[in-house]
Amino acid sequence: MQCNIKYALKSRNSKKKYWCSTHKAKANDKDGNMLEVCLSQNKESYDKSITIEKNGIKSIKIVFEDLSLSTAYNIYINNKSLEGVLIINESSLEEIDFLGLFLSAINNIDIEEVICSHCKHLHNDNNLFAITAHRKHMCQYCGREFYCKEPNIGSEFVKYIKIPKIKYSDNTQEIKGKFKLLYNVLEGKIYINDEYSSKKIIINEKEEELSNYINKLFKLS
Repeated sequence: MQCNIKYALKSRNSKKKYWCSTHKAKANDKDGNMLEVCLSQNKESYDKSITIEKNGIKSIKIVFEDLSLSTAYNIYINNKSLEGVLIINESSLEEIDFLGLFLSAINNIDIEEVICSHCKHLHNDNNLFAITAHRKHMCQYCGREFYCKEPNIGSEFVKYIKIPKIKYSDNTQEIKGKFKLLYNVLEGKIYINDEYSSKKIIINEKEEELSNYINKLFKLS
């Protein structure tokens, strides 16, 4: 997919800022000069993008094959592996956006439609911002900062699917060895090693909240 680069106002050092709305990335050098192509390291995933209509999503699953070894994850849409970017209407959803959705959900955080006041595009919050409400946002599509009246957390997903709160089993689950975690987004459930997950786990002989353990893995606490 080709870059679509536009002027995005000046940065704090008063140098011009350019932004690629296609790859959601900076497109200027250190002196504020516009580049011919943006600086995204994720262009290949856009070349592998798939397009699905809003009502065409029947399932979304985020799978961490073994959290005891790695935080790497795979995404499955309608039970097919997503190798690139998911495009729905004007939204282009990257791997990190799915991770942000997972982090918000496992921390029982309310997410909402947040719209950029400049380009009117929906906004995603990821990493620490996916679990921390805030007023100031930076739009991934136009590269500009904007403010909301109240602190909030944005997710483009809420425009297209219903995201139920996560439900857990009543038992405390002990994890030994492999730690496979599957988050079924539309079902609102997490499975650990193919068993319906509890809210509390025992790992390394210590009992703790599953959400706290995940936050530490992703260095969010």
